[in-house]
Amino acid sequence: VPAGTFMCDHYRSKDGGDFWISSKVYPNGLIKAVTKDMTIVLQKTLTDQTSEIKGEPRKMEMPHF
Repeated sequence: VPAGTFMCDHYRSKDGGDFWISSKVYPNGLIKAVTKDMTIVLQKTLTDQTSEIKGEPRKMEMPHF
């Protein structure tokens, strides 16, 4: 892929989609996906990135179902 060469696990879904996943790529590991409707390829990886989130997280009330 344009981002480089990666050792991947290859998965094939029941509907024929192919997915290449690597534990070396954060956050979801997706290197390439090919389905009947689309193709996704990893263009680049980022290193030494820091979060733009500042401050302490606030508690969020979740609805009860």
